[in-house]
Amino acid sequence: MAKVGADLVLLDASRGEYMCVPQGASTLSLDPDSDAIAAPDAEAGRKLQQAGFAIWTADHAGAPRRPPPALPTRDLPERSDVATTLQDLRDVAWAYGAMTWCYRGRSFGAIVAQAQRLADARGRHDLNMIDIDRDVKVFRRWLPWAPFQGECLVRSFMLLLFLHRRGRGAAWVFGVRTWPFSAHCWLQVDDTVLDDHSGHLAGYMPIMAITPRS
Repeated sequence: MAKVGADLVLLDASRGEYMCVPQGASTLSLDPDSDAIAAPDAEAGRKLQQAGFAIWTADHAGAPRRPPPALPTRDLPERSDVATTLQDLRDVAWAYGAMTWCYRGRSFGAIVAQAQRLADARGRHDLNMIDIDRDVKVFRRWLPWAPFQGECLVRSFMLLLFLHRRGRGAAWVFGVRTWPFSAHCWLQVDDTVLDDHSGHLAGYMPIMAITPRS
């Protein structure tokens, strides 16, 4: 869930579907520590249930919710291309293969679940920004030879797999904006974005992030 100005945007991560409630930020109340939503009347709650974005619970308790990180404010430094090693190529090839296995024909929910399992299994990664910066440069150099590319979901997930392979990690953040509605995703470490520019992300509000749960 995310408040975008006066609007409220809900994300069903199992289906990869979004619902925008115009002026919902003032009519629906969000629990800051869970995914519970307090609707002002039965009709509003019924509409959310019919759309598959809410279920009614007698105790009004929601599942614990980890707030996504704040928008990044820094970019990786611009730098000339880096020399690559044989191990770099092996790791890039592994990421391409893993991407094919984990992405092709799978639902949004299955992709997110796989990314969450990777994050949980490895916990906190090496967050040395010098090494991460070099890895991103290596990845960008060989990205044009990837078997398939496309939208931000593909690129970010492939880079995430590459970083995991290298023993590093990042938060996989999903953001939304309204009027017109748009959804986007990117990788960030603390306040630094890895595969986009902070200026481009300024119009988005984070709604979900894949990070280690412990």
